[in-house]
Amino acid sequence: MAVGNEVNGLSRELLVGADSSVSIEIFGTVESLNVAVATGIVLHAMAVEEHKPDAAEAKKRCTWLASNMLG
Repeated sequence: MAVGNEVNGLSRELLVGADSSVSIEIFGTVESLNVAVATGIVLHAMAVEEHKPDAAEAKKRCTWLASNMLG
């Protein structure tokens, strides 16, 4: 993972060689994000996506919770 700065981003060479790239859209009055904050946002999004259960697994968990914790 390579993280560019707010002014220049990453070099053309790094971008060409990358498997993918991402940018964070900013709304409101903030003009830029600290590189550590931006990295944390991207890593969190990757972790959420990696641990997202499929629909069948989620249904099993809900059923188990309903029968064992709520009933």
